[in-house]
Amino acid sequence: MTERDRRSARGQWAVGLSWGRAAAGPAVAALWSAPHPPWRVLGTVLFLMAAASDALDGWLARSGRSTTAWGAYLDPVADKILVLGGALALVSAGRFGLWQLYPWLVRELAVTGLRALRPQGQLLAASRWAKVKMAAQVAALAAAALWPGRWSEGLWAVATALTLFSGAQYLWTGRGLAAAGEAGND
Repeated sequence: MTERDRRSARGQWAVGLSWGRAAAGPAVAALWSAPHPPWRVLGTVLFLMAAASDALDGWLARSGRSTTAWGAYLDPVADKILVLGGALALVSAGRFGLWQLYPWLVRELAVTGLRALRPQGQLLAASRWAKVKMAAQVAALAAAALWPGRWSEGLWAVATALTLFSGAQYLWTGRGLAAAGEAGND
């Protein structure tokens, strides 16, 4: 196997992990919506494994120098399917109010819109704060699935603060992208 083949294989594994994370989102939501605690535990294990795959797929793509435009698009979409799907399941189960999820939804839609406006070939990579935000959201959701109450609500508040901060950071960093994208579409 040549070095090029090894890089290609790593890139394929990375994209496969992103697809797996996206597919895990509805399964986690269904398990977290179940009335019996063992299903919620199983859903949490699946959720944590899927969330951990986010770091692994990025490492595979970067270490193999096989990042692709498709992978750069799919990775954050898979994250959103997993996190927001799980969060919606917990809202529907009464663990949180919809108003508590609203800042997460707005941030994710705004960042996705910003990414759509960027000129072709220009990368809007995940910031360090976005990675911290993702970890906080994962912790808050896992805690809420297993131990609803003040502790999980506190984690949710921390995750929400980081969500808003990282969203503001993206908007500040990408403030010129809309103009650049419009100029490139003329």
